[in-house]
Amino acid sequence: MGQYLSSPNRIPWLYFGALRRMCNEIAACDDDRQVKEDATVCVILAVTAVDVFLNTYFRVIASEDSAAAEIIVADLQARKSLEHKLRTWPAKVLGGQIDKSCGPGREFDELRRLRNRLVHFTSAHETVEVDDIRIKGLADTSDYDSLDVDSAVGAVETAEAVVREIFRLKGHTAKEIPHVLHSWIGREPSPSSEN
Repeated sequence: MGQYLSSPNRIPWLYFGALRRMCNEIAACDDDRQVKEDATVCVILAVTAVDVFLNTYFRVIASEDSAAAEIIVADLQARKSLEHKLRTWPAKVLGGQIDKSCGPGREFDELRRLRNRLVHFTSAHETVEVDDIRIKGLADTSDYDSLDVDSAVGAVETAEAVVREIFRLKGHTAKEIPHVLHSWIGREPSPSSEN
């Protein structure tokens, strides 16, 4: 297999594009089971897309900023967690942090935790008694069973919001951000952002 070279934004663009496409398909689906299955994939993909964006975007910053390079490259080689990258890179490289107590930071942290519960699923091994019947070994699937179309759409919106926050911390103006979002993750600017 040969080496293929692309612009740095290609892979984040593809991940976010697949995520948006899947959300559009879920919105048109009337099969509750399929909606839950696809919403699960959207939650997982949304968190993964942000991780891919961070790895790629901050690697570009590292190539332009030797002070940032040492931190970013070392963390990439050590395969640091997404949580570590979100906590450390904006603060050390952009001079500001993503606030996890409110707004996009809190929403993304909740999405990341949901993704972790879905991916690292462990059975609670519950027992239920109804009249004289006792059922042992039931798994708590509440996280999965609570997913719906809004969960999928919310995952996309949350992922895009945390990327928007990175661009804000980088110093892009409100007028520039829609265009930078388009460039990096394929989010088309709305007509109102053109003004």
